Amino acid sequence: MSNVLEQAISSDDVDKAAKIIRDALGIGSGDVAKYCFPKTWPADHEQRAHIIGNWLQTEARFIGRVMETHRFPLPWTVDDTHSCFAVHDADRQALAYVYFEVDSGARSAANPRTPEEARRIATNIAKLPYLLQGETRA
Repeated sequence: MSNVLEQAISSDDVDKAAKIIRDALGIGSGDVAKYCFPKTWPADHEQRAHIIGNWLQTEARFIGRVMETHRFPLPWTVDDTHSCFAVHDADRQALAYVYFEVDSGARSAANPRTPEEARRIATNIAKLPYLLQGETRA
């Protein structure tokens, strides 16, 4: 990353400097850079580094807000249907479907799950947010 920052700071073109960092971080939009970068690029490399640092902080706050609004609210629940278990978030958004076959005699070569296996998988999916936070939930 330091090499990328050095390239951006050394660039005499403000748009090229922004593009170098956007490409390195996989940032598709240049909207935030338009508000953080000056129209004229200063000659002083320390000022350029300060501008890039402020932009990266602003970009991180922006991405954090976007991620916060796209979370799947807890609790996640498991609902039993006639052919699958569905995992939903608190807003009833479906997050996963785990299918099973009831009649074991009609099971195909694909070896589908039994209802008990599907229930266990769906229940474990519903526990994932708690496991990632280090909590335990029955």
